[in-house]
Amino acid sequence: MTYCKDYLRAEQFALELAILARALNDDKEHQDALGVANSCLQVNSELACLFEEADALSSLGRLREAKSVIERSLTLGAIRRRETLLTELTPAGERDSQ
Repeated sequence: MTYCKDYLRAEQFALELAILARALNDDKEHQDALGVANSCLQVNSELACLFEEADALSSLGRLREAKSVIERSLTLGAIRRRETLLTELTPAGERDSQ
């Protein structure tokens, strides 16, 4: 994955790391999944990265840490992100009429 980082945007690289962490969690390789999820969070604090971190921590019996990660994920502001995306995707002329 290190070599991929040079060829992908940060968001895409984080998504790939989140997918890898998911696969590791599914394979019950929770310690490895936790490491990958932490790498993912260093690139981008995507909800998927936080989910995988919380899943790995929970599976490892580290429930307090998992709860902390879940609480942190609640501060991401999904509605604000959605509004930002809608603004970016809406042509300038249409934004003024909304």
